Amino acid sequence: MTDLASLTSARLPGGWSGLSLLATGDASAVYRATRVVDGAVIALKVLHDDGDPPPRLPRVAAHAGLVTLHGAGRVGGAAYVTMALVPGAPVDAVVARGPLAPAAALPIVAQLADALVHLHAHGVVHGAVEPDHVLVDGGRACLISLDGAPARSAPHQPRHVCRGRGAFVSGRPSYQAPERLRGLAIDHRADVYGLGLVAYTLLTGVDAFAADALMTTIVQAVRGPPLTLPPALAADARLAAWFAQAVARDPAARFPTAAALRAALPSSP
Repeated sequence: MTDLASLTSARLPGGWSGLSLLATGDASAVYRATRVVDGAVIALKVLHDDGDPPPRLPRVAAHAGLVTLHGAGRVGGAAYVTMALVPGAPVDAVVARGPLAPAAALPIVAQLADALVHLHAHGVVHGAVEPDHVLVDGGRACLISLDGAPARSAPHQPRHVCRGRGAFVSGRPSYQAPERLRGLAIDHRADVYGLGLVAYTLLTGVDAFAADALMTTIVQAVRGPPLTLPPALAADARLAAWFAQAVARDPAARFPTAAALRAALPSSP
């Protein structure tokens, strides 16, 4: 794991100063930093695993629902990415205070769907739509897009990998589409699935798959019973049907596009 001293002593184009830790998790730490060359305040995300390659930055036009990414590389033996510093907290921090009511959660989901529509229009599959990559500030949400894969790509080697009998899992396994967990090719419908699970977490405050063991999570996602909302939420038949289609195990049974998912949102703004 890279320490703060190695970061502050790094000599890179632009350089950074005044680093302060904003957040840390299992996979990475995020620092507030000042870019020496122009004084701009940015966010610096450093991956904990020193064996990770630098994240790939998808080449897409700016969008209000996407965090602007500046660059990526390696420093002090670890991979990093620099990005705009935007207000907000990741989904896990938001729901730590309690789940959101549908009236608050669904507009956030709509904004994230709009960001995915933009990515997909540029031929990019996000591939890791999960709480760590969503920043929420009040009613505004932004998606961090890293390691985007070309649409309809074959499986590629992503940043965070857990290997087992030839398979791999990128990002949080509990938010990965079943086809990816099985080592198959993915397309934009994997992002539809991930957004459905992010919606579940916003609405319930927990992961849909909460198993401690990696293989148990994979088995639940690939072979377990179909996911459903808790009874209190499922009482809204339209919301229950929307969720069931978003997280259908068969990609062909999901919403065909992020735009279709957004259009079908109950009380969609």
